[in-house]
Amino acid sequence: MRFGNRSSIDPDGTALARAVSRLAAAADRMDDRRLSQRPLVAGVTPRAGAAAEAWATAKLATTTVLSPVVSLIVGRAAANNTAEVKRVIASYPSEVERVINGLPTSIPNGRVGRVDGSAQYFITSDLHRCVRGAADWPAAQNTKGLYETALEFYGARGWGLIENGDVEDFWLVGGSTYGVVYDALRLLTPLLAGEKKARTRAHLYGEHLRRIFDNNRGIYERIDDLFHRFGRYHRLVGNHDDCYLDERVVDHLRALHDGIEMYDFLVLDGNDHPAAVVTHGHHTDGWNAPAHAAIGRFGTWLASAVVDAPFLPANPGTPDRVETDQLLAGRHPDVLIVVNPTFGINRRFDTIDEVSLFRAFERHFGDDGPLVLLGHTHVPLARPSTPRRGQGTWAKYLNSGSGVHWHMVTGLEWDGSTDPDHPRVRLVAWHYADASTPHEAVVAEHDGRPVARQWFEPSDDGRRLQVDP
Repeated sequence: MRFGNRSSIDPDGTALARAVSRLAAAADRMDDRRLSQRPLVAGVTPRAGAAAEAWATAKLATTTVLSPVVSLIVGRAAANNTAEVKRVIASYPSEVERVINGLPTSIPNGRVGRVDGSAQYFITSDLHRCVRGAADWPAAQNTKGLYETALEFYGARGWGLIENGDVEDFWLVGGSTYGVVYDALRLLTPLLAGEKKARTRAHLYGEHLRRIFDNNRGIYERIDDLFHRFGRYHRLVGNHDDCYLDERVVDHLRALHDGIEMYDFLVLDGNDHPAAVVTHGHHTDGWNAPAHAAIGRFGTWLASAVVDAPFLPANPGTPDRVETDQLLAGRHPDVLIVVNPTFGINRRFDTIDEVSLFRAFERHFGDDGPLVLLGHTHVPLARPSTPRRGQGTWAKYLNSGSGVHWHMVTGLEWDGSTDPDHPRVRLVAWHYADASTPHEAVVAEHDGRPVARQWFEPSDDGRRLQVDP
């Protein structure tokens, strides 16, 4: 294997960093002993273990006791952030225009990459690669093998790979003894000061990244061997991996993918003009935007406790089988998300107002704007309509969905090989085939199971996604 040397991901030799590493290693040994008695099974959410269950119970009990104060703080922060995000949404198309024209942007960090739009790319997001245990969404949803199969398919054909944020998950905590140690250390690190705090935080994230790599080794090796070594791998930052706003943390990723750069925007250039902009989608989210993500982190922290608690059903907050079946049967809504105008959230816990974003792009660009390719919401969309009939269709917007659907990975296929100024962009799903899957959709096999690749387009009424024959 080309990478996997743990010392290469641990360059910081300070006493505090060594203490962090020793604590994490001790937790690993405890998890090793526990998992040797009950090995992990793909598609099954494991028990988090006694330490994680006790930690989760304590977190939930404390939050319950403090709920009147917590609710007030969260509600006020959500209202303030939502008001601020409304202003951000209004100016966001102007920022995107500056990005595609090569001008500086006021979006935090604002790192912009550019790639050749005449190539072919598989664009994914929200893969949420995590450490082993109850927080390992891809394992619980049984999507790791599907993603490896898709990588082999596109890599063998010379496609590029764009992973558009929330690739590694640094927000999910608990799920194992190590997950408890990571959670505790992440809570304690802000008590440090200055450079020591920054270095310790970066080292902790490096330790976490190493364990994510160990738990997803087959994926990282395929990315490096089939894409990165040929210069066809591109990365963007999301909210769950926003620690990559710190170049010291990006350096840890470079121990896996030598020389990798992290972007906030990626422009796909046509012959005559920029054809599309790829970005994660959290910039206009009042709960998860850069510099406004405290309540999003808190929500994930609390949800992690719900998963680990022994007295609650394990529900990692991922799409269930119903959503997978809906998409494959042509019943999945192809409709923009709308949220509460005051608190910026809806009943599904969506936190981005796609309708307001659509209106802002419509006012700024009219029909001449670039394609906008997002992730973040976990909801796959292809040129979606507004919730109210007859109020418009965002014809230049697609959302890749996620890599943690139930037994399914969704993404976007970009093909600019014929005409990069007018590329073919399609929503695609990789899933395990069954008796109802069209024979011609089966393109590969994983562990003896047939794997299908199917595309989706808006239905005739523009309200649903239907299989594209």
